Amino acid sequence: MAPHFDTVARELTGRLKVVKIDVDASPALSRQFQIQAVPTMILIRDGKAIERWSGGLPIQQLRNWIARSMGWL
Repeated sequence: MAPHFDTVARELTGRLKVVKIDVDASPALSRQFQIQAVPTMILIRDGKAIERWSGGLPIQQLRNWIARSMGWL
């Protein structure tokens, strides 16, 4: 998934900030967001989680999931 995240991050520069967290190095953050599987993607708007997905996605499905969740479609 990492290459997909990097690609999407470049494509959406200025519209969306993509952040990768090492759950082993940041257990408190993992607990805060209730991460139980890797990868877990969480869309946060105004400090609140608005959508989450656990598991991998092909890049086009990742793009579509983000666009739908953000209301861009």
